[in-house]
Amino acid sequence: MTITEDPTHARTIVRRRDEGDATWFLNSLVTTKATSAETGGAYCLMEHLLTAAANPPMHVQTDEEEGFFVLEGEIDFEIDGAITRARPGTFALVPRGVAHAFHVRTPEARMLVLASAPGGAPGGGL
Repeated sequence: MTITEDPTHARTIVRRRDEGDATWFLNSLVTTKATSAETGGAYCLMEHLLTAAANPPMHVQTDEEEGFFVLEGEIDFEIDGAITRARPGTFALVPRGVAHAFHVRTPEARMLVLASAPGGAPGGGL
């Protein structure tokens, strides 16, 4: 395995289900699988283990896009005024600048969240 020192290129990483930096955030356990610094500024990938109380308010990301892939449970996504029930296997993309929120409908849910790095900058805050 080669690891490059150039911050514009991704390096090889492997993290298993329970590996990665984890922190509690808005009633969910967020485990970072890849930071934007590790992907050469392209994106950040996080796994969210959500409780039924993990329901962020309506908000807008102005710098990055977010992709949500539901692994377990059911989640209602409200994206730009439309509500969609998401079950395992559902993918939702929220472009930058679009208002969105979600509501966990089961006691727990698990999803992957892929966020583009703001401006594509390495480290970019994600």
